[in-house]
Amino acid sequence: WCDSIMGPWGRRLLKVGCAAALGGAGASYMYRQRLKDNKAITPADFHEQQGPIFQKLLALSCKEFTHQAAQGLIFYRFATCPYCGTVKAFLDYFSVPHTIVEVDPMMKTQIKPHGFGKVPQLKFPDGAIVVDSDEITQLLASKMGAKSNADMDQWRSWARLQLSRYIVLVLNQTLGDSVGAYSYIDDVQDVPSWSKMMLKAVGGPVMYMVAHYKTRKTLQQEYGFPPDADARAELFKQMDVWIASFKKGQSFHGGSQPDLADLDVYGVLLSARFVPLFEDIKSSTQAGDWLTQMETTLAKNTKQMA
Repeated sequence: WCDSIMGPWGRRLLKVGCAAALGGAGASYMYRQRLKDNKAITPADFHEQQGPIFQKLLALSCKEFTHQAAQGLIFYRFATCPYCGTVKAFLDYFSVPHTIVEVDPMMKTQIKPHGFGKVPQLKFPDGAIVVDSDEITQLLASKMGAKSNADMDQWRSWARLQLSRYIVLVLNQTLGDSVGAYSYIDDVQDVPSWSKMMLKAVGGPVMYMVAHYKTRKTLQQEYGFPPDADARAELFKQMDVWIASFKKGQSFHGGSQPDLADLDVYGVLLSARFVPLFEDIKSSTQAGDWLTQMETTLAKNTKQMA
């Protein structure tokens, strides 16, 4: 009866409508879950809940820390997460052996047993888990003897608070961009096929909404980003300002070798590594040579892990 009334076009429209309704419901659920995870527990509370095992980690000397880290750490991440990128840059630069676990952004199965719903997370051989990129990189820097200063802190803050948001905005300029940014998940074997499909159908729209209704708003209200400005052009301009901060003739912000600011900025940019934006930054800004040298330096240090 329905077929005779609706006809083939009616049935197609019904299917499209049902798919849109399911996608919308899924996107709404994922966004609410994201907000819930953000408020569930603070990194400080999570670390405190671990008790003596976490305090023991903090009390390790540099030599003891290096010995434990040499046994291999487990790094839980999203490949396109800017804050995960900063942790990856620190691990590689300091030649810290680690295994990467790509977390399913939909179900987060890999980190559910930990009791903390966000990445990055770094798990140590004795079971201690450090969460939050600021906490992880601060721990790594202090145990590896790397020090910061006011100038470095300013640029590190810029990378985490502004540059990361420009990256998110550019990666999600259109709904198609948002879906395409999740293409990396196709090569992750531990994520089931149905979750990969849901991630693109639901995760893409969620990130599009986050970028345009939260990230853009934050940039406008807190950092003076004009409402009608082009995010891509502003990102490229920001990268040129970063390179202009280097002392004349120096390859890195840190001089002849990267400093903590170099690592944070490069780490944030790693979130764009899986899409053309990374190469566009190389070719369309003054940061091309710096990016190439950062890649070379970190690749060299990574070989020392073996």
